[in-house]
Amino acid sequence: MIELLFVGLVMLLLLSAATAPLESLGWYAGWFGERQDARSTEITVAPEVAERPPAKHYIVYLSGIGAIDPDTIPAEEVRFLDRVDDRTPGSYLIRDIFPYSVTNVGMTSNRLFSRLWDWLLNLREAGRKLGALVFVLNIRNMFQVAVSSDTRYGPIYNLGVTNEILIALQRHGYVLGSNVPVTLLGWSGGGQVSMGTATFLGNYIKGDLRIITLGGVMASEAGALATRKIYQLDGGKDPLVKFGALIFPGRWPLYKTSYYNRARAMGRIVRKDIGPLTHTGSTNYFADTPMPAPYTTTYAECALDAVIEAIVAEKMIFDSTEDRACGTSSANPAPMLRGRQSQDVSPMVEPNIFDDMLTHNDRQ
Repeated sequence: MIELLFVGLVMLLLLSAATAPLESLGWYAGWFGERQDARSTEITVAPEVAERPPAKHYIVYLSGIGAIDPDTIPAEEVRFLDRVDDRTPGSYLIRDIFPYSVTNVGMTSNRLFSRLWDWLLNLREAGRKLGALVFVLNIRNMFQVAVSSDTRYGPIYNLGVTNEILIALQRHGYVLGSNVPVTLLGWSGGGQVSMGTATFLGNYIKGDLRIITLGGVMASEAGALATRKIYQLDGGKDPLVKFGALIFPGRWPLYKTSYYNRARAMGRIVRKDIGPLTHTGSTNYFADTPMPAPYTTTYAECALDAVIEAIVAEKMIFDSTEDRACGTSSANPAPMLRGRQSQDVSPMVEPNIFDDMLTHNDRQ
Protein backbone atom coordinates (compact mmCIF):
# COMPACT_ATOMS: atom_id res chain seq x y z
CA MET A 1 0.00 0.00 0.00
CA ILE A 2 2.75 2.42 0.96
CA GLU A 3 4.62 1.54 -2.22
CA LEU A 4 1.55 2.34 -4.33
CA LEU A 5 1.09 5.68 -2.59
CA PHE A 6 4.75 6.51 -3.17
CA VAL A 7 4.52 5.60 -6.86
CA GLY A 8 1.34 7.65 -7.20
CA LEU A 9 2.98 10.64 -5.56
CA VAL A 10 6.01 10.43 -7.85
CA MET A 11 3.77 10.18 -10.91
CA LEU A 12 1.75 13.19 -9.73
CA LEU A 13 4.92 15.23 -9.27
CA LEU A 14 6.20 14.28 -12.72
CA LEU A 15 2.83 15.14 -14.26
CA SER A 16 2.76 18.49 -12.45
CA ALA A 17 6.27 19.33 -13.65
CA ALA A 18 5.50 18.39 -17.25
CA THR A 19 2.24 20.34 -17.42
CA ALA A 20 3.28 23.41 -15.40
CA PRO A 21 3.83 25.70 -18.44
CA LEU A 22 0.70 24.54 -20.28
CA GLU A 23 -1.74 26.95 -18.61
CA SER A 24 0.41 29.93 -19.56
CA LEU A 25 0.94 28.72 -23.13
CA GLY A 26 -2.73 27.81 -23.53
CA TRP A 27 -3.83 31.20 -22.23
CA TYR A 28 -1.49 32.99 -24.59
CA ALA A 29 -2.61 30.87 -27.54
CA GLY A 30 -6.27 31.49 -26.68
CA TRP A 31 -7.07 27.82 -26.07
CA PHE A 32 -8.64 28.48 -22.69
CA GLY A 33 -9.07 31.22 -20.14
CA GLU A 34 -10.88 34.47 -20.88
CA ARG A 35 -8.62 37.06 -22.51
CA GLN A 36 -9.49 40.28 -20.71
CA ASP A 37 -7.21 43.20 -21.52
CA ALA A 38 -6.88 45.29 -18.36
CA ARG A 39 -6.20 48.45 -20.36
CA SER A 40 -9.23 48.43 -22.65
CA THR A 41 -11.89 46.54 -20.70
CA GLU A 42 -14.28 48.54 -18.55
CA ILE A 43 -13.62 47.40 -15.00
CA THR A 44 -16.52 47.57 -12.54
CA VAL A 45 -15.60 49.28 -9.30
CA ALA A 46 -17.42 48.03 -6.21
CA PRO A 47 -19.79 50.61 -4.64
CA GLU A 48 -17.93 50.56 -1.32
CA VAL A 49 -14.69 51.24 -3.19
CA ALA A 50 -16.19 54.12 -5.18
CA GLU A 51 -17.29 55.80 -1.94
CA ARG A 52 -13.81 55.78 -0.43
CA PRO A 53 -11.46 58.75 -0.75
CA PRO A 54 -8.71 58.36 -3.36
CA ALA A 55 -5.77 56.31 -2.16
CA LYS A 56 -2.30 57.78 -2.00
CA HIS A 57 -0.66 54.36 -2.27
CA TYR A 58 -1.68 50.82 -3.24
CA ILE A 59 -0.25 47.61 -1.80
CA VAL A 60 -0.75 44.39 -3.78
CA TYR A 61 -0.22 41.20 -1.81
CA LEU A 62 1.03 38.08 -3.58
CA SER A 63 0.74 35.04 -1.35
CA GLY A 64 3.11 32.11 -0.98
CA ILE A 65 2.80 28.64 -2.46
CA GLY A 66 0.27 27.61 0.20
CA ALA A 67 -2.47 29.65 -1.53
CA ILE A 68 -5.35 27.83 -3.23
CA ASP A 69 -7.44 30.58 -4.80
CA PRO A 70 -7.72 34.40 -4.84
CA ASP A 71 -10.09 34.59 -1.88
CA THR A 72 -8.65 31.84 0.30
CA ILE A 73 -5.22 32.24 1.83
CA PRO A 74 -3.99 30.70 5.10
CA ALA A 75 -5.60 32.25 8.20
CA GLU A 76 -2.25 33.39 9.60
CA GLU A 77 -1.66 35.46 6.47
CA VAL A 78 -5.14 37.00 6.79
CA ARG A 79 -4.34 38.12 10.34
CA PHE A 80 -1.02 39.54 9.19
CA LEU A 81 -2.61 41.48 6.33
CA ASP A 82 -5.28 42.88 8.64
CA ARG A 83 -2.46 44.34 10.73
CA VAL A 84 -0.72 45.73 7.66
CA ASP A 85 -4.00 47.36 6.67
CA ASP A 86 -4.40 48.91 10.13
CA ARG A 87 -0.91 50.41 10.05
CA THR A 88 -0.98 51.83 6.52
CA PRO A 89 -3.53 54.68 6.60
CA GLY A 90 -4.13 56.25 3.21
CA SER A 91 -3.06 53.05 1.45
CA TYR A 92 -5.36 50.42 -0.08
CA LEU A 93 -4.37 46.80 0.38
CA ILE A 94 -5.36 44.38 -2.40
CA ARG A 95 -5.27 40.73 -1.39
CA ASP A 96 -7.45 38.91 -3.96
CA ILE A 97 -4.72 37.95 -6.44
CA PHE A 98 -3.83 34.30 -7.00
CA PRO A 99 -0.24 34.58 -8.25
CA TYR A 100 -0.05 30.97 -9.40
CA SER A 101 -2.47 31.31 -12.31
CA VAL A 102 -2.29 33.57 -15.35
CA THR A 103 -6.08 33.94 -15.27
CA ASN A 104 -6.45 34.47 -11.49
CA VAL A 105 -8.62 31.35 -11.38
CA GLY A 106 -8.20 29.42 -8.16
CA MET A 107 -7.46 25.74 -7.95
CA THR A 108 -10.99 24.96 -6.74
CA SER A 109 -12.65 26.50 -9.81
CA ASN A 110 -13.11 24.78 -13.18
CA ARG A 111 -9.95 22.70 -13.07
CA LEU A 112 -9.26 19.05 -13.74
CA PHE A 113 -8.42 18.37 -10.08
CA SER A 114 -10.70 21.05 -8.57
CA ARG A 115 -12.46 18.50 -6.36
CA LEU A 116 -9.14 17.45 -4.84
CA TRP A 117 -8.12 21.05 -4.12
CA ASP A 118 -11.59 21.83 -2.73
CA TRP A 119 -11.29 18.85 -0.41
CA LEU A 120 -7.88 20.04 0.78
CA LEU A 121 -9.26 23.53 1.34
CA ASN A 122 -12.13 22.21 3.47
CA LEU A 123 -9.69 20.14 5.54
CA ARG A 124 -7.42 23.14 6.09
CA GLU A 125 -10.29 25.42 7.09
CA ALA A 126 -11.43 22.75 9.54
CA GLY A 127 -8.04 22.91 11.22
CA ARG A 128 -6.97 19.41 10.16
CA LYS A 129 -3.28 18.63 9.78
CA LEU A 130 -2.73 17.81 6.14
CA GLY A 131 0.83 16.50 6.23
CA ALA A 132 1.87 15.11 2.85
CA LEU A 133 -1.21 16.59 1.19
CA VAL A 134 0.12 20.09 1.86
CA PHE A 135 3.31 18.98 0.14
CA VAL A 136 1.31 18.16 -3.00
CA LEU A 137 -0.30 21.60 -2.95
CA ASN A 138 3.01 23.36 -2.40
CA ILE A 139 4.71 21.40 -5.17
CA ARG A 140 2.00 22.36 -7.67
CA ASN A 141 2.46 26.06 -6.93
CA MET A 142 6.23 25.71 -6.70
CA PHE A 143 6.29 24.53 -10.31
CA GLN A 144 4.42 27.71 -11.26
CA VAL A 145 7.15 29.73 -9.53
CA ALA A 146 9.63 27.82 -11.68
CA VAL A 147 7.64 28.74 -14.79
CA SER A 148 7.69 32.41 -13.76
CA SER A 149 11.48 32.31 -13.50
CA ASP A 150 12.00 30.38 -16.74
CA THR A 151 13.43 32.46 -19.58
CA ARG A 152 11.25 30.62 -22.14
CA TYR A 153 7.84 30.58 -20.48
CA GLY A 154 8.32 33.21 -17.78
CA PRO A 155 7.50 36.30 -19.88
CA ILE A 156 4.13 34.83 -20.88
CA TYR A 157 3.33 33.73 -17.34
CA ASN A 158 4.36 37.06 -15.83
CA LEU A 159 2.41 38.95 -18.47
CA GLY A 160 -0.76 37.06 -17.56
CA VAL A 161 -0.37 37.76 -13.84
CA THR A 162 0.47 41.40 -14.65
CA ASN A 163 -2.82 41.70 -16.51
CA GLU A 164 -4.69 40.30 -13.50
CA ILE A 165 -2.90 42.72 -11.16
CA LEU A 166 -3.90 45.64 -13.38
CA ILE A 167 -7.52 44.46 -13.37
CA ALA A 168 -7.48 44.12 -9.57
CA LEU A 169 -5.97 47.58 -9.15
CA GLN A 170 -8.72 49.13 -11.28
CA ARG A 171 -11.38 47.10 -9.47
CA HIS A 172 -10.16 48.79 -6.28
CA GLY A 173 -10.31 52.26 -7.77
CA TYR A 174 -6.87 52.65 -9.29
CA VAL A 175 -6.65 54.77 -12.44
CA LEU A 176 -3.98 53.57 -14.86
CA GLY A 177 -1.47 56.31 -15.59
CA SER A 178 -2.46 58.26 -12.46
CA ASN A 179 1.10 58.20 -11.04
CA VAL A 180 -0.16 56.76 -7.74
CA PRO A 181 2.64 54.55 -6.37
CA VAL A 182 2.20 50.80 -6.05
CA THR A 183 4.03 48.38 -3.77
CA LEU A 184 4.06 44.62 -4.43
CA LEU A 185 4.25 42.66 -1.18
CA GLY A 186 5.37 39.13 -2.02
CA TRP A 187 5.64 36.26 0.45
CA SER A 188 7.83 33.26 -0.43
CA GLY A 189 7.13 32.36 -4.07
CA GLY A 190 5.18 35.60 -4.37
CA GLY A 191 8.57 37.30 -4.34
CA GLN A 192 9.46 35.74 -7.69
CA VAL A 193 6.09 36.64 -9.20
CA SER A 194 6.56 40.22 -7.94
CA MET A 195 9.92 40.46 -9.69
CA GLY A 196 8.56 38.93 -12.89
CA THR A 197 5.48 41.15 -13.13
CA ALA A 198 7.48 44.30 -12.32
CA THR A 199 9.00 44.01 -15.79
CA PHE A 200 5.61 44.98 -17.28
CA LEU A 201 3.74 46.84 -14.55
CA GLY A 202 5.76 50.06 -14.51
CA ASN A 203 4.66 51.06 -18.00
CA TYR A 204 1.00 51.18 -17.04
CA ILE A 205 0.83 52.43 -13.49
CA LYS A 206 3.28 55.26 -14.32
CA GLY A 207 3.77 55.89 -10.59
CA ASP A 208 6.75 54.50 -8.69
CA LEU A 209 6.76 50.73 -8.32
CA ARG A 210 8.33 49.09 -5.27
CA ILE A 211 8.68 45.50 -4.10
CA ILE A 212 8.81 44.16 -0.55
CA THR A 213 9.47 40.46 -0.11
CA LEU A 214 9.10 38.35 3.01
CA GLY A 215 11.19 35.20 2.79
CA GLY A 216 11.20 35.79 -0.95
CA VAL A 217 12.54 33.19 -3.37
CA MET A 218 13.37 34.88 -6.66
CA ALA A 219 15.47 34.77 -9.79
CA SER A 220 17.29 37.61 -11.52
CA GLU A 221 14.52 39.37 -13.46
CA ALA A 222 14.45 42.47 -15.64
CA GLY A 223 11.89 43.80 -13.18
CA ALA A 224 14.72 44.44 -10.73
CA LEU A 225 15.70 47.41 -12.89
CA ALA A 226 12.10 48.58 -13.38
CA THR A 227 11.42 49.26 -9.70
CA ARG A 228 12.24 52.23 -7.50
CA LYS A 229 13.31 49.98 -4.62
CA ILE A 230 13.25 46.32 -3.60
CA TYR A 231 13.25 45.40 0.08
CA GLN A 232 14.26 41.82 0.84
CA LEU A 233 13.16 41.03 4.39
CA ASP A 234 14.49 37.62 5.33
CA GLY A 235 14.58 35.50 8.45
CA GLY A 236 18.04 34.58 9.68
CA LYS A 237 16.97 30.94 10.07
CA ASP A 238 15.10 30.65 6.77
CA PRO A 239 16.93 28.06 4.63
CA LEU A 240 14.70 28.58 1.58
CA VAL A 241 15.93 32.15 1.18
CA LYS A 242 19.52 30.93 1.03
CA PHE A 243 18.49 28.08 -1.27
CA GLY A 244 16.83 30.55 -3.64
CA ALA A 245 20.01 32.59 -3.85
CA LEU A 246 21.91 29.45 -4.83
CA ILE A 247 19.66 27.89 -7.47
CA PHE A 248 19.40 31.02 -9.62
CA PRO A 249 22.82 31.84 -11.15
CA GLY A 250 21.76 35.43 -11.83
CA ARG A 251 21.79 35.98 -8.07
CA TRP A 252 25.42 34.87 -7.72
CA PRO A 253 27.84 37.76 -7.09
CA LEU A 254 30.03 36.33 -9.86
CA TYR A 255 27.58 37.53 -12.53
CA LYS A 256 27.90 41.25 -12.02
CA THR A 257 25.97 42.11 -15.20
CA SER A 258 22.81 40.18 -14.26
CA TYR A 259 19.65 42.21 -13.68
CA TYR A 260 19.72 41.46 -9.97
CA ASN A 261 23.35 42.40 -9.42
CA ARG A 262 23.05 45.52 -11.54
CA ALA A 263 20.10 46.60 -9.41
CA ARG A 264 22.14 45.95 -6.26
CA ALA A 265 25.04 47.99 -7.60
CA MET A 266 22.63 50.85 -8.35
CA GLY A 267 21.32 50.82 -4.78
CA ARG A 268 17.85 49.62 -5.66
CA ILE A 269 17.95 46.47 -3.50
CA VAL A 270 17.80 46.73 0.28
CA ARG A 271 18.41 43.55 2.26
CA LYS A 272 17.70 42.94 5.92
CA ASP A 273 17.94 40.00 8.27
CA ILE A 274 14.89 40.72 10.43
CA GLY A 275 15.58 38.16 13.14
CA PRO A 276 15.60 34.40 13.79
CA LEU A 277 12.52 33.66 11.67
CA THR A 278 12.02 30.42 9.76
CA HIS A 279 10.00 29.72 6.61
CA THR A 280 7.58 27.29 8.26
CA GLY A 281 6.61 26.12 11.73
CA SER A 282 5.92 28.03 14.94
CA THR A 283 8.66 30.58 14.26
CA ASN A 284 7.64 31.65 10.75
CA TYR A 285 6.90 35.17 9.51
CA PHE A 286 3.22 35.01 10.52
CA ALA A 287 3.48 33.12 13.81
CA ASP A 288 2.06 34.76 16.93
CA THR A 289 4.68 32.95 19.03
CA PRO A 290 6.79 35.13 21.36
CA MET A 291 10.37 35.61 20.20
CA PRO A 292 13.36 34.90 22.47
CA ALA A 293 15.36 37.67 24.14
CA PRO A 294 16.42 40.31 23.26
CA TYR A 295 13.23 40.55 21.20
CA THR A 296 10.11 41.75 22.97
CA THR A 297 7.44 40.80 20.45
CA THR A 298 6.11 37.92 18.38
CA TYR A 299 7.50 36.62 15.09
CA ALA A 300 4.51 38.03 13.21
CA GLU A 301 4.92 41.48 14.78
CA CYS A 302 8.63 41.35 13.95
CA ALA A 303 7.86 40.75 10.27
CA LEU A 304 5.11 43.37 10.37
CA ASP A 305 7.45 45.99 11.87
CA ALA A 306 9.97 45.30 9.11
CA VAL A 307 7.35 45.71 6.37
CA ILE A 308 6.07 48.97 7.87
CA GLU A 309 9.65 50.22 8.28
CA ALA A 310 10.24 49.68 4.56
CA ILE A 311 7.04 51.51 3.61
CA VAL A 312 7.91 54.38 5.96
CA ALA A 313 11.44 54.56 4.52
CA GLU A 314 9.87 55.15 1.10
CA LYS A 315 7.70 57.94 2.58
CA MET A 316 4.48 56.17 1.64
CA ILE A 317 3.17 56.58 5.21
CA PHE A 318 4.31 57.95 8.54
CA ASP A 319 4.48 55.49 11.42
CA SER A 320 5.79 56.19 14.89
CA THR A 321 7.12 52.63 15.23
CA GLU A 322 9.75 53.18 12.55
CA ASP A 323 12.54 53.19 15.14
CA ARG A 324 11.52 50.00 16.91
CA ALA A 325 11.48 47.52 14.06
CA CYS A 326 11.01 43.94 15.28
CA GLY A 327 10.49 45.14 18.82
CA THR A 328 14.08 44.61 19.96
CA SER A 329 14.96 45.66 23.46
CA SER A 330 18.19 47.07 22.07
CA ALA A 331 18.32 50.81 21.48
CA ASN A 332 19.84 50.17 18.06
CA PRO A 333 18.00 47.45 16.15
CA ALA A 334 19.64 46.02 13.06
CA PRO A 335 19.50 48.61 10.27
CA MET A 336 18.57 48.03 6.68
CA LEU A 337 21.54 47.02 4.54
CA ARG A 338 21.64 49.71 1.89
CA GLY A 339 23.61 50.14 -1.30
CA ARG A 340 24.45 53.32 -3.14
CA GLN A 341 21.82 55.96 -3.71
CA SER A 342 19.17 54.70 -6.10
CA GLN A 343 19.14 56.09 -9.63
CA ASP A 344 16.12 56.98 -11.73
CA VAL A 345 14.03 54.11 -12.98
CA SER A 346 13.52 53.50 -16.68
CA PRO A 347 10.87 51.05 -17.96
CA MET A 348 12.42 47.72 -18.92
CA VAL A 349 9.74 46.79 -21.45
CA GLU A 350 8.40 49.17 -24.05
CA PRO A 351 4.57 49.45 -24.06
CA ASN A 352 4.27 48.17 -27.63
CA ILE A 353 5.78 44.82 -26.54
CA PHE A 354 3.04 44.43 -23.94
CA ASP A 355 0.48 45.42 -26.58
CA ASP A 356 1.82 42.90 -29.07
CA MET A 357 1.69 40.04 -26.57
CA LEU A 358 -1.82 40.81 -25.34
CA THR A 359 -3.25 41.26 -28.83
CA HIS A 360 -1.42 38.28 -30.32
CA ASN A 361 -4.58 36.26 -30.94
CA ASP A 362 -6.45 39.17 -32.48
CA ARG A 363 -4.01 39.14 -35.38
CA GLN A 364 -4.19 35.40 -36.02
